[in-house]
Amino acid sequence: MTSPPDPRQTLHKRAEETAQLWLVAARDARFWVSSDLRIGVDDGAKLVGMSSKGFAKRLPSTGILVYQVGGGRHKRSIKIYDLALWLESLATQADRAA
Repeated sequence: MTSPPDPRQTLHKRAEETAQLWLVAARDARFWVSSDLRIGVDDGAKLVGMSSKGFAKRLPSTGILVYQVGGGRHKRSIKIYDLALWLESLATQADRAA
């Protein structure tokens, strides 16, 4: 008998897949991307489909680490993976989403 998949492993796998897709999207959009895969906070908002203002209001409650050393004309930056992990942690199964 197989045991059910570990929810933490499943979450991290989905976050990694999302982060990879977003990395491609960020580069295609010519966003600044640091060597450790950080992007500007406003660009992160664009990736998740939120306004910069709305994302800035929600950011303190996300648990995403914000780097005060920005780059590419950004004052603050976040790691793409952390953003993906936060978004994937909000997902629910369809039968519970209603």
